[in-house]
Amino acid sequence: EKDARKRLEGILKFILGSAKEEDLTLNHKPFNPIIGEVHKSRIDHEDGSHTYVLCEQTVHHPPTTAFDIYNEEHGVRLSGNMLFGVLFHSNSVTVEIKGGAKIYLTLPDGTEEKYLLEEGIPDMFIKNVLLGTKYVYWTGQLTVKCMTTGYRAQMIYTFNSGKNSVKGIIWNENDSQPKKEEPKQEKSGWASRWAKGAMNAAKATAKFSTGWIYDYEGEDAWLNNLKLPYNPETVQAKFEGICGSEIYVYPGPIPKKGEEKPANPERYVLINSREVKSEECNVYPAPEDLDEKASIKVWRETGEAIVAGDLETADIKKTEVEDAQRERRKNDTSYKPIYFSPNNDDGWEFWAILDRKWYENDSSKLYIN
Repeated sequence: EKDARKRLEGILKFILGSAKEEDLTLNHKPFNPIIGEVHKSRIDHEDGSHTYVLCEQTVHHPPTTAFDIYNEEHGVRLSGNMLFGVLFHSNSVTVEIKGGAKIYLTLPDGTEEKYLLEEGIPDMFIKNVLLGTKYVYWTGQLTVKCMTTGYRAQMIYTFNSGKNSVKGIIWNENDSQPKKEEPKQEKSGWASRWAKGAMNAAKATAKFSTGWIYDYEGEDAWLNNLKLPYNPETVQAKFEGICGSEIYVYPGPIPKKGEEKPANPERYVLINSREVKSEECNVYPAPEDLDEKASIKVWRETGEAIVAGDLETADIKKTEVEDAQRERRKNDTSYKPIYFSPNNDDGWEFWAILDRKWYENDSSKLYIN
């Protein structure tokens, strides 16, 4: 895609197309990955391309999983970290999802664009945990930054009238106009200078944050609460819709306070999540090529019991794995990840892949030349 904004919209399609209602189903106990656990696999796509998947449990506390997903033929890489935090409320729970993600696109000329998603994926809010009908929905805010093109997007997830909606904006930092040099004025007393300075500061704050020109109310009040600071005059489009369904882009600037909205605004479909086809990992290493701490090997007996419907045995085997890890940690609390290393280049703590082509000479023998 030659259009930089369309490339950003492609990133948004991935984010918004992944937030499906069925992904919020919480019916099973989660496995607790052991430190050093790895998962390697490959996805063979219908177009003949291959995606290589690598995950490693890099930290025990807070439990952190680093992952790298790469399709060389299409020049797309997704790197991310996952760690969870839980906030308990009176009758609800917020599951905070931290760690962030980075998406890399290799362009036709060989250059690479990086998109930063510091929040990674939205948080989950579980309402009515103890009393009432339970609801699970996406909540919080997400931001997307491309430092190369200047394009930004941010969105906010809400739940109203039984619907989990998302609303956001797209803008370009590079569109901000440089301030014109003001004509020199005759010197005045300190009181006059102070009054003028205070008035100008108040106007600037009002104009570019929550003041008289862009102070939204009603259905547009969410624009006042976005995380990243932005100049409203650089906004190129809004987008909104229902999670797991259709999301629309509304091109054009956001209206100023008091401006009437068009009755039938121009719009186009960004994505319809119902039409998104998900592909699961479909190729795994042969049993003899599995790492000692491969997920398949570590949790094989637990998984077999779950498939057989024997939840009692599954519970026992799960506990055995976790108890064995506790014993190992009593003797050795140090662990140096094999495939990932700490990297703070983009402003937050992140476990980055060490070898971008780890699969080529890996013992898993997943590579197809």
